[in-house]
Amino acid sequence: IDVAWADEGGGRGFNWGWSAFEGTARFNEDQSADGATPPIYEYQHGDAGCSVSGGAVYRGASIPALTGWYVFGDYCSGIITGLRTAEQALDSVLVLGALPALATVRSAPDGELVAVSIDGTVARIVAG
Repeated sequence: IDVAWADEGGGRGFNWGWSAFEGTARFNEDQSADGATPPIYEYQHGDAGCSVSGGAVYRGASIPALTGWYVFGDYCSGIITGLRTAEQALDSVLVLGALPALATVRSAPDGELVAVSIDGTVARIVAG
């Protein structure tokens, strides 16, 4: 998961490292690694999943403790994870649930989050 901080230009001109890197692991040696910005969070392929699917910052009102967290999922595992940052660094990681064949996590018009599966399921993320 990459982060582009607003006070640093919001990602304009950033080199996220693909395809020289996958996360922090060298991926294509024939690609330059110069100036690559490393991710703030990564996980290994396997039980945790294989592919990040969408994500959004929570700005709703029904789960105040989640305000400002970035929530994303993984297509293969269906695991939905929240990340919180503090002082431009990763502060906390929290598994929030799972939805098989997760395609994306998005903000609804009210700021609440929904998880969408490729099977057509749309699930609202709620406090447990």
